[in-house]
Amino acid sequence: MKTRWILLALPATVLASAIPENPVWPRPVVVPLPAVTNAVKQPVVSLNGLWKVSTAPPAGFWQNSVDPSSWQDIRLPSHAIPQGVVLPRGGQYAFKKRVAIPAEFAGKRILLQFDGVTGQGKAWINGVYLRDHFGGFTTWNCDVTDHVVPGEATWITVAATDANEGLSGYNNGGILRSIRLVALPQDYLTRFNVEPVLDANYKNAVLKVWVAMSFHKSTGGDVHLTLKDAQGRAVPLKPASVSLSPETPESIVEMPVTSPVKWDAEHPNLYTMEAAIGDGGAAQETVVRSIGFRKVEVVGRKMLVNGKEVKLRGICRKDIYPLTGRSVPLDLLDEDIRIFRAGNINYIRTSHYPTNPELLDAADRYGMYIESENSVSMARGQVSSNAQVTPYYLSQLAEMIERDRSHPSVVIWSLGNESNWGSNVLKEAEYARAEDPLRPLMFSWSHLVPPEL
Repeated sequence: MKTRWILLALPATVLASAIPENPVWPRPVVVPLPAVTNAVKQPVVSLNGLWKVSTAPPAGFWQNSVDPSSWQDIRLPSHAIPQGVVLPRGGQYAFKKRVAIPAEFAGKRILLQFDGVTGQGKAWINGVYLRDHFGGFTTWNCDVTDHVVPGEATWITVAATDANEGLSGYNNGGILRSIRLVALPQDYLTRFNVEPVLDANYKNAVLKVWVAMSFHKSTGGDVHLTLKDAQGRAVPLKPASVSLSPETPESIVEMPVTSPVKWDAEHPNLYTMEAAIGDGGAAQETVVRSIGFRKVEVVGRKMLVNGKEVKLRGICRKDIYPLTGRSVPLDLLDEDIRIFRAGNINYIRTSHYPTNPELLDAADRYGMYIESENSVSMARGQVSSNAQVTPYYLSQLAEMIERDRSHPSVVIWSLGNESNWGSNVLKEAEYARAEDPLRPLMFSWSHLVPPEL
């Protein structure tokens, strides 16, 4: 079977400052991790490590009264099978862990965050159902503030079922990516996206910064913005802050930057952008992004970065490791990028799902172009136009874009892999164009050239 590819060039227009709802699908919230939370020494606590797992859990296994001591040990994150945990057909993984909520989290909003639970995940804390989530390769959050007591131990339970729905052969294996607790102020950032837009001469830029907050206590807050170059020197910004409130919880600000040093795969020049919530004293929260000034265009059959043609010397990369399956230890992600760059590779297609955020961080640092691929893969037959699975197509794509859009290394969004064209894929393209019109799209398919293109 011959697979065809198409690269969709998008018009290089600048977004307006208004923030309308995406007309195709609700924009998801992927809470950025804080570098600093006021009065908390360690605002992000990893829950990776030893858990208990059962593939035949008893009724009500999420209740605290269920003792998992007889369940099998498993180290997470990991594909379950390499550790001898085999899920019966139609079965369900049940994971439990007793953790201490840090006492210093008192008075804070507390999130439970997952980077990848395949394919259909559900979460409980102290027996209280939190939420479910489809798709094993994007980040999702649960607010557990009202269900835990800082300084005391709590039970966390996660259920995962292998899910295909005719969409992908990769949504299986349990908990493949990191789990963490996060302490945030009562009013905290829910969005911090940074998108530099270079002018027609690739000299100066407009820095578009999208910030949003969730309010639980105050009637408003100021987000202070700071930009530093690679040497740590402050770059003047105007405006340097934005005011938000429960009535106006999100905003895009546009700030001119004169002659920034550009980013590309051969010159991975990074700036540091900080957003800090202040109330006149110490910052209540600080979130940090590494950003690069670069512009990607498709002109005819050429791909340009900062106005210069680039040749993509690329590979398809899957998450795979002999001891943990489709779950790669975080320290090896950095090593992967360094080895690829040493081998003169400058382009990675994340086949066939969004990659770990840590790999994108490394791609930003060392210089690597990334095609970030939605986890819809090998969806054949009528499923590509089946309205019942439209949410699976769009939710995964939307979460991928929201999580990864500030990375300069991500130069192409991929709508899916080796799938038939259909109305669901068209809606993906419409969502991506409405959300991020400056970045090209890719789609690989079999059999059928989409008439809409």
